[in-house]
Amino acid sequence: MTLRKKKMSTPISDSLFSNLPVWKIVTVGTHRNKKALRQAVLDEGHRISDWSEELIKNKKFAVETEERTLELFTCTVAELGFPNGAKVSDIYAKLDEFGFGICPHETALQLRREYKDQPMDEQLIVVSEPLTDANGNLGVFYVERYSNGSWVDWSYARPDGVWHEDCPLVFCRK
Repeated sequence: MTLRKKKMSTPISDSLFSNLPVWKIVTVGTHRNKKALRQAVLDEGHRISDWSEELIKNKKFAVETEERTLELFTCTVAELGFPNGAKVSDIYAKLDEFGFGICPHETALQLRREYKDQPMDEQLIVVSEPLTDANGNLGVFYVERYSNGSWVDWSYARPDGVWHEDCPLVFCRK
């Protein structure tokens, strides 16, 4: 997976993390079930990879039962304090330490629908509880835009797996 590098690569200090600005606001809970949400993504001309389709089929993937807004934040793995990349479990622990948490599973699909001005060649990993695909692989979603369209795709997310320092992350407050 090749990720678009962000300009800022120095770690964000604890004090700056407490004042990290909201990057985007998305609305979750807008569809009655995951099938309807998936279809809305496709109806808007976006694409969903086969691997992401596997994660959506997972019985743990659920949509919120009530509509609500969700504030999203972003930084790279390096900005989180891991200049050489880090294990997924360490990244999740650091986000937790700073008062941030995982996003609901539907966040990536909603972000894909609402992030209409995503820059070309950008990929953003949406931090959520990893889901298992049909082969037993743990994964999370990311949203990307390339010349062949805007996508919901997936990335490995084993606890001992490593995300590179330039991986841009999307997460929310606990």
